[in-house]
Amino acid sequence: MAASTWNSLEVAKLIVAALTPLVVAVAAYWLNRRLKSVEAAQWSQQKIVERRIHAYDELAPSLNKLFCFFAYVGGWKEMDPTEVIGLKRSLDEGAHISAPLFDRHFLPSYNALLEGCFKTFGGWGADAKLRTLPDRRRDAMGARWSSAWDACFADRADVTPPSEVMSAYTHLMAYLAAAIGATEVDVHMLSDGRVPINDDATRVRVVSRVPTDAEVA
Repeated sequence: MAASTWNSLEVAKLIVAALTPLVVAVAAYWLNRRLKSVEAAQWSQQKIVERRIHAYDELAPSLNKLFCFFAYVGGWKEMDPTEVIGLKRSLDEGAHISAPLFDRHFLPSYNALLEGCFKTFGGWGADAKLRTLPDRRRDAMGARWSSAWDACFADRADVTPPSEVMSAYTHLMAYLAAAIGATEVDVHMLSDGRVPINDDATRVRVVSRVPTDAEVA
């Protein structure tokens, strides 16, 4: 009986000894494939972020010009209405080319800004109209103002308040910042410091935020 038990133990030891290298080899193979898969995913994500940064570099200057024009800040007096309408065409092209690089929140955020700035679908082949008043622009440009530019503006009933343009711009730029890896955004650098109430705070942490009127009360 003792000899039989001893033989069984020896056989078990031999089986374990024989299987151990196989188990180690299988585990090493699985781990190696897993590491390669993780590396490939990281490389792919890095390339996506690089393309997003490139898209940001392409869009951000024109978005800032749009913001300045409609919010009456920066170089708004240097831009004529036809230039701003042309800006919309180039922005739309760049945004829709870049849209697949971003998630489903990109185009709604982009469209919210552009729809606040331009009245579209005015007729077949008709240019978009500027949702802003021409009065201060006409006064600022003086003799440089062309009467032909009056047709570039939407009706007064369709004008968007500058504060709404600023809010939409802040929302979009905060989204883009988060999409390229920024974890904090100082909205004072973007507009009036107010963040849209429906902004997804989990995407990016806003610093130096100006309290809303309700919060102050």
